[in-house]
Amino acid sequence: MPIDITPLKNFAEGEMVDSVTIYRNHGDEGALSPWTGDVTPATADTIYTGKALIAPINAYPNKIPEGQAEASYVRYNFLCPVTCPMLEINDKIVVNTSHWDPAINGTELFVESVDHSTFQVARQAQVTNREVAGQITP
Repeated sequence: MPIDITPLKNFAEGEMVDSVTIYRNHGDEGALSPWTGDVTPATADTIYTGKALIAPINAYPNKIPEGQAEASYVRYNFLCPVTCPMLEINDKIVVNTSHWDPAINGTELFVESVDHSTFQVARQAQVTNREVAGQITP
């Protein structure tokens, strides 16, 4: 007899008090003008707009070496309803409104890893406030 997970889905969605828009690139990296050196960004589709939950994993920015400089980023747990399409690495999440932290309104977050579970109560991912292009997770 299958387990009814509807109450768990309802509970998880009830905790989603933030609002986001998720974009996915078409796979191209944009176009570089050989004359001006300007990059025209790749086009992206909106795959989801709606409620979510964004919670920081670490309270302080991590510092990592980036070439000759150091870059800082913050990691977050991200949850959205299972009605959202499956998230992919480097999907861009724009925070429309954050209930608990209005300072991140308008912030662009990028999917770093996608979590899976037997019981799909919510889509879950680890996201950062910097792009992690080309990252592959096991």
